[in-house]
Amino acid sequence: KEASFDSTGDTLQRASSLRQELISNPLIKNYQEISGKVSTLDSLLSQAEKSGNKSLGTLDQAIITTFNKITDPNSVVRESEYARTPEGGSLISRFEGNVQKLQEGGAGLTPELRRQLVSDAKAIADGIGQNYNSILSSYEQTAGRYQVDPIDVLGPLKKHSPFSGSQQSATVPSKGSAP
Repeated sequence: KEASFDSTGDTLQRASSLRQELISNPLIKNYQEISGKVSTLDSLLSQAEKSGNKSLGTLDQAIITTFNKITDPNSVVRESEYARTPEGGSLISRFEGNVQKLQEGGAGLTPELRRQLVSDAKAIADGIGQNYNSILSSYEQTAGRYQVDPIDVLGPLKKHSPFSGSQQSATVPSKGSAP
């Protein structure tokens, strides 16, 4: 049941209070950071794929560091974490990466491993995005119960749309088509 409130000042106070609570939520902050880092990884991957056979040492370093910050946003990426990231690829990929590393320097990421790191980062962001969307929905409903326009609470925050496509809704078959 909705509460009954009187003045415009009370409404603004409730909206402000809910908004402060929402933007202070660690899961909201975490999602915003990770979402930005995934966009950064997309840009870095695109740049790496455009660079041809040029040395990719600094791009690889940025990809590894950004990926590791996604997996543990509050940590400093240490040398051991940096070194361990390329080891997550297949044996062939690691061999190719080590050959590249010897020839050109850098971290020795193969194109396949770069794409895999970005794909994995998107999957992580999609999982966190589900929680983020639940929180936004909860605040949207709470705003309604407090007779506050949800836009005054959510502000510019938008629902998460999947990066990886793994959470796309099932399609409904059209009339006359096989299920």
